Amino acid sequence: MTRSRRLLRLLSLAGLPCSLMMLIGGCPFGVWGALLLDEGDSGSSVTVRAGQELRVHLNSNASTGFEWTLADLDTTILEHTDTIYYGCSFPMPGCPDSQTWVFTAVSPGTTELRLTYLQNWEGGMFGRTFELTITVSDS
Repeated sequence: MTRSRRLLRLLSLAGLPCSLMMLIGGCPFGVWGALLLDEGDSGSSVTVRAGQELRVHLNSNASTGFEWTLADLDTTILEHTDTIYYGCSFPMPGCPDSQTWVFTAVSPGTTELRLTYLQNWEGGMFGRTFELTITVSDS
């Protein structure tokens, strides 16, 4: 067997667990074990291991003054480590964008994650919320 065929076979076997999960409803884990969620997961409960990354991808529209803000989280259990902004490819008023909120599970326990989508000034409008119950287990 040639070296390239062996590499291809190894890559095929490495993708087998996620491929099987796709057949039964999707593979929620990214390449490095991050749990990937979006607005459709709001209201659910998830369990992650200590040290595991959790990413929440949310649609937004900063040009209208709306933005996602962190409203509730026990940072001794889950730490907010980054927010990645994806702007519009042709910036103009009303152009949609998105944000990915990145969290790392710090220690065992359960916490509520709540993000609110609003215009963050006095008299600003409220949009919606993203809520998630997160349980962190020992690694």
